[in-house]
Amino acid sequence: MTNDKFMPFLQTSKDELVWKIATPTPNIRFIDLTQENLLDAIMEVVNG
Repeated sequence: MTNDKFMPFLQTSKDELVWKIATPTPNIRFIDLTQENLLDAIMEVVNG
């Protein structure tokens, strides 16, 4: 048993990793990490 579904990245090839952002449960989705959504996530944390 592995924890692949909990990893913050998905392996697309042997040498390439792609970072994803996971949405809250119960409907977890993995969103591609971009500069815009990374900054949005940081602002959510900063603003509490």
